[in-house]
Amino acid sequence: MIEQLNLYLQIWGDQALTFVLIAVLLYFAYTFVTDFSKPGKKVSKDLTQALTILRDIKSAGNYNDLDSIRENAMVSTTLKSCWDEFSDTLHGQKKADSQGVMQISRYRATALANSFFTEQIVISTPLKAEFFKHLPGILTGIGIIGTFLGLILGLFTFDVSKDAEQVRTSLRNLLSSVGNAFIVSLAAIFLAMLITWLEKRTINKLYTELDELCGLIDSLFEAGAGEEYLQRLVDASETSATQAMQMKESIVTDLKQVLTELTNQQIATMTANSQQLSQSIGDSITQGLVDPLTRISEAVQTVGN
Repeated sequence: MIEQLNLYLQIWGDQALTFVLIAVLLYFAYTFVTDFSKPGKKVSKDLTQALTILRDIKSAGNYNDLDSIRENAMVSTTLKSCWDEFSDTLHGQKKADSQGVMQISRYRATALANSFFTEQIVISTPLKAEFFKHLPGILTGIGIIGTFLGLILGLFTFDVSKDAEQVRTSLRNLLSSVGNAFIVSLAAIFLAMLITWLEKRTINKLYTELDELCGLIDSLFEAGAGEEYLQRLVDASETSATQAMQMKESIVTDLKQVLTELTNQQIATMTANSQQLSQSIGDSITQGLVDPLTRISEAVQTVGN
């Protein structure tokens, strides 16, 4: 009875271990399909569509309508966000039209497109590439663990007895347990190799499409706006120097005129004050001497009489 119970436990343990390991492998395979393969197909479709539209735009020669490129060529939210950052670095060169109004004639690039359309943003983040890059190693580890667990479980239930039939039964169960473990390990290793091949193939394909997209975007706009910025700085510096000189001359002229007017006003004020003071002093002296002189005159006249 005990031997039969041990046999049942061994068989159930082998089957349970096999089912658990197979369920784990199927879960990782399902995760790879839903979280890597499907997003990878969508990203590839977006990049292919963007390349097709950009080629049409390049053949038409309409590079100035940045909003049209954004709405038509950048078909996903990620590509639109990268394009918004890249378009902010474009330098618009203006030229007067027939009516004399300054209009942007073309754009020049001040940075490369691959600085904004990066592999991390466009590919790695949507595909969770950092996790699935290590998934084959995880599957291989699961296969190795399954092999050792099968061996341990088989050896643990192996019964060495004098009964030849019981030994054969134990040996048969051990080989069955080890065989199931090897089958699970083989499946795990095969799945790891398959996922590695699919992951590298998808990533390389997307990297190639992204590099082609960045090269096509760079070909739409000429680089080298730095010379124009330098020329504008030189012109602005010369204009500022000329304006400063003119302002200096204007200030000196105005200041001279103001000082002259103030001096003339002060001289006129001082002259008027001096005349008024002299008049006041004369009037005071005259009024002060009239009465004494009158008395002296009367006294002299009296003495003369």
